Amino acid sequence: MPKPINFEITAELIDRRDLIAINTYTCPFRRKTNTLEQKIAQVECGVLLEHALFLQGATLNNKEFKASDRYTYAWDVEWHSMKAEVKRCKITETTKWFSFYQQQVQTMRKNLDILDLLIVGDYEKKINTVSVRWMLIALIKDFNCHVHRSMYNKDELYYDHHNDRALFLLEN
Repeated sequence: MPKPINFEITAELIDRRDLIAINTYTCPFRRKTNTLEQKIAQVECGVLLEHALFLQGATLNNKEFKASDRYTYAWDVEWHSMKAEVKRCKITETTKWFSFYQQQVQTMRKNLDILDLLIVGDYEKKINTVSVRWMLIALIKDFNCHVHRSMYNKDELYYDHHNDRALFLLEN
């Protein structure tokens, strides 16, 4: 299981973030209406969470982004020989489930043949340090079966971990 972890932001992490952001920004399909600064902020979330897993033994997907090759972007890390998608969910004292936009789920569903796991966490960033906590780890095929439309938030879905074999790490 991934553990909570603290680490320093290094020049290498900033370089990785910027390289991924530039590669995805230059792809018209991935850019959408974002500015480069917005893309950097979006990419930073994933890079920090992925790095926390890397420090605990995960292998990063270091393939150069190519829109025509799903293996360059469909998975983020390899965690215990399983390809994982890493997502951020803001964790508060009242967080009880993982909710997200339908487009995120559609992207994961397109890659069910590649992905094995979904790992969700959050981080707090202070100047040059990061503290990471984990929310859940789920088999992607089980996750796919337990996604439901939110009754409270329009255009959002939620993941019902109570009906799945997922490990909801906030309860531990």
